[in-house]
Amino acid sequence: MSRQRIVIIGGGIAGLSTAWHLARLGAGEVLLVERERALATQSTAQNAAIVRTAIDDESLRALAHRGAQFLLHPPADFAHKSPILGHGLIVFSRSPGRWSEADCERVDRARTRELMPALPPRSDSGWFFPDEGHVDVGAVVRNFAAGATAADVEIRLGTAVHRLLADGHGVELSDGTVIECDHTVIAAGAWAAPLARAVGSCVDLTPTRRHLIVTRRDPRIATTWPTIWSDEDAFYARPESGGWMLCPCDEDAVDPDRLAASASALESTYAKARAVLGATPLSPPARLWAGLRTHASDQRFVLGRDADVPGLVWAAGLGGHGITCAAAVGEIAAAATIGAPLAPELTEPFSPHRFRTH
Repeated sequence: MSRQRIVIIGGGIAGLSTAWHLARLGAGEVLLVERERALATQSTAQNAAIVRTAIDDESLRALAHRGAQFLLHPPADFAHKSPILGHGLIVFSRSPGRWSEADCERVDRARTRELMPALPPRSDSGWFFPDEGHVDVGAVVRNFAAGATAADVEIRLGTAVHRLLADGHGVELSDGTVIECDHTVIAAGAWAAPLARAVGSCVDLTPTRRHLIVTRRDPRIATTWPTIWSDEDAFYARPESGGWMLCPCDEDAVDPDRLAASASALESTYAKARAVLGATPLSPPARLWAGLRTHASDQRFVLGRDADVPGLVWAAGLGGHGITCAAAVGEIAAAATIGAPLAPELTEPFSPHRFRTH
């Protein structure tokens, strides 16, 4: 048996961000365990890597702005300048909510065609976010990991957790090793809820599947085109590897251990692509895969101390906003772990206490 002050379960972007923030807070004795033999191989690696702050939910939108500002202006210990690589994001929506025109430009048909000449005319409102779009997730992951390990956070790969100890004060690994700790941060994505519920947590999360397609290279597709997202059509696309990355925004519940792509997604995705992109070139698929998105019932993140398991802290349920919000997620989870103060309006909407039934 060994002992750590804090154990983080999950080496995706949420767990790594939490480790990085704990290191900056001087938490000490932090161990991050990841069952895969590399970091960030599940949801973090299998998504479209889009930064988007145009979110209807006001609390999520505030968190997205906080996360996006971190990516636009990363701290000095990040080895790169801003990891946002894309050429902006155009969002089409009939209900744009309270999106600030300080962050975006309302675009008419002429301006939309200027940004992306191949796009057909649209009847709904277009909003252009010049500082958003595609992000280099690999760079973000590497920088979080490097910053954490430089501050003596220990990262163990190929280390699966079998169960949580009573009250969340530690873990038993799949090889039988027991590690006690003061706090366990659960950042295990689609695998988080079963571990937590086994020790009495009321939090429940639903893992869902979403398909993505990258088309073959086509010289008619310009790498300078922005990401296009149509809320009305439930579809988004961005230039990728000389072709398009296409997503039909599908979402069906799935067992994360049996995740597999369905060939039937090709037809629906291309149908949506033709509707949204019009005469824009659409070459055959080069790759089809499915990623994981995990949600709470109210579609908000689960961040902070569990209401029923004293030693457990959550950094999960990030749905489709984990890349945009990663820095803010880690900030909140780290602060909750060591009891550091943060503004209630930032933390309370995501508190696990909202799931308590008694």
